[in-house]
This record gives sequence, structure tokens and C-alpha cells, in this order.
Amino acid sequence: MPMKKSTQVANALILNLPIALALCFVAQGLTIAQGQLAAFSWPIFFVNFLVSYALAFVIAMTMPCVKWGFGFAVKRAKPGTFKFGALLNVVVNTVYAVILCFLMTVFNVVIMGGAPFVAAIFGFLTNIIPIWIACYVVSLVCAQPAEKLARSITHDNA
Repeated sequence: MPMKKSTQVANALILNLPIALALCFVAQGLTIAQGQLAAFSWPIFFVNFLVSYALAFVIAMTMPCVKWGFGFAVKRAKPGTFKFGALLNVVVNTVYAVILCFLMTVFNVVIMGGAPFVAAIFGFLTNIIPIWIACYVVSLVCAQPAEKLARSITHDNA
């Protein structure tokens, strides 16, 4: 169902909250599990959340990943079904997860950590699958409630 631009903005702001939270919790957990961080750090988490939330908003406003996901899903399932939403989410989540995981890995490893860029590539390859899974589950659960809330806020009854 088409959205007004204001609804798209509201939806991105709402849906990206749980996605950025999931990404940051999982990424920091992986960093701890890999022995690269001794314990959970709220200051690191907060900085990462702000950066990932801002990046996710830019992705939402500039990448036509929902359009791509719709095109992919409509060929394989009936709109309005769970299967359709799950397939649409595969594409949307893949775009988000790959870009966010890569940029956040570069941010943490290269910019904040001072490591060479090649370390960020290996970090990305190590973390992308668990981050993709976590973000997929969160976005699948939160996408419809976020859209309903966004439509309610913007009075978009399309």
C-alpha cells in the first residue's frame, strides 16, 4: 500500500529504533564473544546506536529497498500474506543489514579502533550472518506495527 512521504519518514524513524537496537546489542555481544571487548559498555552501545540509527534512516530515505522487496515478493506470494511479508523482508533486511553491518564495522574497527581497513572486512564477514538473522527477526516482527503507528501519526489511511 503506497505511503505519503511523511508516513515513510515516520515509519523509518519508528522501525529503525528496534533494528538499530538489535544490531548494536548483537554486534557488541559478538565483540565480547570474540574477545575483543571485556564486557558490555553502555557508552560504546550509545554511540553505536546513534550512528546506526542515523545511517538506517539515510538508507530508508535513499534506497528503494521496499520497492525491490515488493517486486521480489509479489512474484512469489500473494500480497497481504505472511509469506509475502517474509519474502519482502528478505530483500529489505539484506540491504539494511549489509550496509549497516559494513559501515558500523568500519566505524568501530577502523575509525574508533584504529585498525587497518582489512580488519573491518574480516569483521564484517564474521558478523554479517548473525546480525542479518537478528535484524531479520526484529524487522519481521516490528514492520507491520511500525507501519500502522506511522500511518496513525500521519493520518495516512491509504
